[in-house]
Amino acid sequence: MDEFYTKGEYVTTPLFLTVNEIVDLTGHTQAAAQVRFLRSRLGYKFDCDARGRPKLLRSQVEMRQQVIAQKPKPPGPNLAALVSLTNRAKQA
Repeated sequence: MDEFYTKGEYVTTPLFLTVNEIVDLTGHTQAAAQVRFLRSRLGYKFDCDARGRPKLLRSQVEMRQQVIAQKPKPPGPNLAALVSLTNRAKQA
């Protein structure tokens, strides 16, 4: 687990996302809507607590964010080819 230093003491990062972090991630405040969103839209695997609130591992979210950040960007348009086509059209 990661640790960080704040106000003279070491604080350990929680194992699970907090209720507020799940609200931020899903955009929903109701537990049932959060569960639906996490399963159908994001595909996360998680358990629910006794109140039906999703318990989502922080490491799962962080790992997914790293994978998304590492994906190569699709190539942009071939500008040289577009210029060439434009020049040919003007000459014709």
